[in-house]
Amino acid sequence: TLCLAVTLYLMLPIFDGSDAVFRSILVPLFRQRESLLLKDAKKLAKNMVLQLPKDRHSEAGQAAAAAFLEEAKKLDAEQAGGGSAAAATSQ
Repeated sequence: TLCLAVTLYLMLPIFDGSDAVFRSILVPLFRQRESLLLKDAKKLAKNMVLQLPKDRHSEAGQAAAAAFLEEAKKLDAEQAGGGSAAAATSQ
């Protein structure tokens, strides 16, 4: 029964188990996280180009890039400020 449960989890799309196993176990194991993220970004860019009108491509691309940079800056600020706070609370 365990084998059947694992098979169902991995194969049924409602659980999204195969994607979870692939992304959270296999990708980090083989150090391919950055490659997978870049592939996902290219897919997203292609979908944006296909779904948005041509006159919105430039603005949408700039907005997506700005969102990425904003998240990166937030994370950097949290790590810079949170790193010293975390060290102080652990002592």
